[in-house]
Amino acid sequence: DLILEICQNEGFVPISTVMAQDYQTAISLVSVGVGLSIVPKSVSATQRAGVCYRPFMGKNPGTSLSVHARRDNRAVHVVNFLKIVNRYARKSAIRS
Repeated sequence: DLILEICQNEGFVPISTVMAQDYQTAISLVSVGVGLSIVPKSVSATQRAGVCYRPFMGKNPGTSLSVHARRDNRAVHVVNFLKIVNRYARKSAIRS
């Protein structure tokens, strides 16, 4: 929804959309002619036949990251990692 909103704000409204779960799937869809994809610059290091990368010159919304773990997973390394994440997470982020 965020990407579609950014497109609309930039004056581009896709006729149809195909959602991908990850960037590699999105790039694969582009390579077979399904359309275009907006991906982080780091993804452009992955070269694929038929795909070219261009910088997005519009407003950059930044990147959101999330951390997921099962609530009942009390393994020491998981608990310690989540403590570190909470320590350095933005104060405005929603925490559960």
